[in-house]
Amino acid sequence: MNVKTYLFLRLLIIISLAMIVSNSIILGNFFLPVVAMIAAMLFLWASKKKVKAILHDEFDYKVAGDSARYSIFIYTIISAILGIYFMANRGQNQNYELLGSIFSYSACFLLILQSLIFKYLRSKNYKNIKNED
Repeated sequence: MNVKTYLFLRLLIIISLAMIVSNSIILGNFFLPVVAMIAAMLFLWASKKKVKAILHDEFDYKVAGDSARYSIFIYTIISAILGIYFMANRGQNQNYELLGSIFSYSACFLLILQSLIFKYLRSKNYKNIKNED
């Protein structure tokens, strides 16, 4: 399969998935979108394996890593500021304390998750580099 065919197939799958999910939610069926998403991911994964050309290079992975790093940094700063703001103004509305906690804990969770994934990937890559020597 060539890249153009794969990209067209991917677009068709995305459009089909959007139609299935939106119609299922309108009809109140919340099981079908989950099944459709899993099927779409498996189908995309299988069709990506059949592509003979290079889809991504090192530059794409570097840009993706930088994008993820900046996204985590920006989200953490914004959610920390919102968490402090809502906690400081919890006397105005009883739900502000809950919102402040949600923003604060989500920032903490994201940082812990990023740290764990980073440590896992670093140790995995270190073992791969060590085995090559």
